Amino acid sequence: MENIFVSQSPSQPPLNLFSDRCVTEQGAEQVEKIQYRLVEALEQMLHMNHPDDPHLIAKLILIMTELRPLALAHTKELSDILTTYNIPVPPAVFEAIISQQ
Repeated sequence: MENIFVSQSPSQPPLNLFSDRCVTEQGAEQVEKIQYRLVEALEQMLHMNHPDDPHLIAKLILIMTELRPLALAHTKELSDILTTYNIPVPPAVFEAIISQQ
């Protein structure tokens, strides 16, 4: 799954909301609260745009869990290609790709 960062305040680093990486105990609680609000917003949008499919949220969550291994494999392959063929990539983009592994 993609990483989504939310800044808490200028003095604190942003929280990574959707990642398999470990977070601190405090960070986990904050991430859980924000994830809950995002899921509620998604449920409301789905209810408004697809009122005839009450199970769409479950379908989307299943699809997202199935896509995660594919996204990780794609990131690794892309990273391998970039490093093998020495393709010039802006440093920020390369760092984003490498940090996904």
